[in-house]
Amino acid sequence: MVRYSLPDEENHRNYYDKFGYIRVYANHFIPKELTKKEIKKANKQFYLQAAAALENNINLVFSPEGASYYTDESPGSFLKGIFKLASSLKQQPLLVPIVLVNFDKLPSEAPYKCQILPPFRMRDFGVTSPESDLLNNAVQKINDTFKIGVKELSREDQNFEGEIAVLKKNILQKKSKKELLVFYGSSTLRLWKNVAQDFPRWDTLNLGFGGAFIHSLNDYFEELFRDVQPKVIVLYLGGNDLTLGFTASKIVAEIVSFIDRVQAQFPNTKILNISIKPSFERQHELKKIKEINAQLGEKIETLHNVYQVDFYESLLKNKRINEVYFLQDGLHLSAEGYQVLRKAIDEKLDHLI
Repeated sequence: MVRYSLPDEENHRNYYDKFGYIRVYANHFIPKELTKKEIKKANKQFYLQAAAALENNINLVFSPEGASYYTDESPGSFLKGIFKLASSLKQQPLLVPIVLVNFDKLPSEAPYKCQILPPFRMRDFGVTSPESDLLNNAVQKINDTFKIGVKELSREDQNFEGEIAVLKKNILQKKSKKELLVFYGSSTLRLWKNVAQDFPRWDTLNLGFGGAFIHSLNDYFEELFRDVQPKVIVLYLGGNDLTLGFTASKIVAEIVSFIDRVQAQFPNTKILNISIKPSFERQHELKKIKEINAQLGEKIETLHNVYQVDFYESLLKNKRINEVYFLQDGLHLSAEGYQVLRKAIDEKLDHLI
């Protein structure tokens, strides 16, 4: 669902017309020549289209604020229209609240995050019709829930505090902190839930955290590795730094600098650096990704106890990215993708250990 474009918003109109959005008039974006009768007629048509979509099991995505807000000002006051629609249907639809923070910032300034809150129906608030006396109070409660959600998610985003706390707890729970196979990097590692099962011969510890840049991994390295004595460290980093506009050489230099730091603390530990994977989400960066992997491979050949795990080509089929190995987001690996990565790491471990 999206607002109608103003007469001079040609790009806005052309963009949204491609996707089959249901249009509705929004305050402050109504052409001056439009009469109240025409607006009322259009809005009535909107309700009919939206209701028909819901009754045909088609999901609707909407912003109850009717406008965009910076994270610090979010959420704005909710308009009641969509909640009236949800209340008017005989079979009330589920409303699924999604809280977003930091999408108004550069990725170098703060991590982008969203959280899905528990779904509900309007009748959960006692609202069974759009004329209910409880509607206004219900909308305000929903709005307040969003405010709390934004505040909590924003606070958690400060320096990855929430994720780091969980990782430190995982470290404390290890019976032995010696001779470990430790995974350290961004969400490609964090989302690898079956590390222990995939490497049964090893005592594993997964210290990946989502959205991590190279500098993020640098910031938390000492804190997370203070009491850990790894035999092998598996790294995955550099992919998120593509969003910062860095050159391939800059990213390679940052990775090598980080590896130098790891080696300074663990001179006898073997380091496996995983090449940056291709992905549908970053197809426009594939040339740079291949350049980074090539440069890094050459650099790593000159380093002692450091080895490159290159599985880029294994994720391709007929020189194209194989969708089997990726989730629907087009960025992260599927279960099949992790098995390709597991095999590549296993082969390297068998050769080294």
